[in-house]
Amino acid sequence: MIERINDNILIGRGQRLYSLDTFKTLACFMVVLLHYPIDGVIGVYLAALARIGVPFFFLVSGYFSYTEMYDQSRHIKRIKKYLFLLVGITAVYWFKDIARMAFGRITFADFLSSNFTWEFLILHIGSSGFMWFVRALLYIELLHMLLHKYLDSPKMKYVLVGLWIADILLIKYSFIFGFTIPQPYNEILTKMFGTAFLYYYIGRYIRHFANECSTKSFNVFRVIALMTVFVLLNFTEVYVLDNYLINQMPANYIMTFFLTVFIFLILLRYCNLGKGSIINFVGKDLSMYVYYWHVLVGMMMGSICSRIHIPEILYSNVITVFLASCLFGYVIFIVKRKFMVQKVRR
Repeated sequence: MIERINDNILIGRGQRLYSLDTFKTLACFMVVLLHYPIDGVIGVYLAALARIGVPFFFLVSGYFSYTEMYDQSRHIKRIKKYLFLLVGITAVYWFKDIARMAFGRITFADFLSSNFTWEFLILHIGSSGFMWFVRALLYIELLHMLLHKYLDSPKMKYVLVGLWIADILLIKYSFIFGFTIPQPYNEILTKMFGTAFLYYYIGRYIRHFANECSTKSFNVFRVIALMTVFVLLNFTEVYVLDNYLINQMPANYIMTFFLTVFIFLILLRYCNLGKGSIINFVGKDLSMYVYYWHVLVGMMMGSICSRIHIPEILYSNVITVFLASCLFGYVIFIVKRKFMVQKVRR
């Protein structure tokens, strides 16, 4: 995902993947867009396109997690990190809910129903639901420690293709077979297996087996042409499902897969994209904070701005929340850097 452990990884002959850091900024914007959607038809299609954001982070995590030799200590280190993040960030959001209870905004029953259901305990669905990402990474690390000999096998490509097809048929297009998997089971399945496991191990597979030169035949014109085709196909899929069929929970469209993997491969090809830009800085150093804290930032802005009668449209929108989250993340980044400098001096 947006891990600091991944920021300085080199590939090939000492090349940094600036492009992945740069695209993290857009992927974070997509995540914020899903939580602060744009109204109207345009918003529907943009939200569908934004579904590539979280799969992209799993691709990045999987890609950089791969090492030629199995190293159990690295997995244990990541597990400790994910546990720390889960406990720390969840505690902050719980404190936010407790404060809302104190001011009569929610009841104790609301607090319990958001934070102590079995789906929350399994995959963080409920309060601070975006943290399911970290919960899934934790499960993947535990699974990899048990089955690493099989999960990095060349035959995994068949498992991954089968998993993608199963997710599409059993979740998104299950109405074809006359059934639907109810909530929250469908959400748990599509997030854990159709998103987390699938894209994480695609990332590892690309790092392990794919030829790094395989995308060199794509010049800028071909990239733009193919990207246009994929986006139009994605919009067509959304239109058909919304207007003629049934759009089961709006995640993991068929074209989500092709768009995400294609963009990732192209970013590997154009590895210097965004180098030295502010967008690259945001993706490299701030995206982690934007992802974790954008919901809290949005709620704080809403609470303050509503009290001073600022029109809601000015603060409760994806652009304002994203920029405010970047600023919030930058403050954390500066404070953390100063703390590390002082610690080194001591």
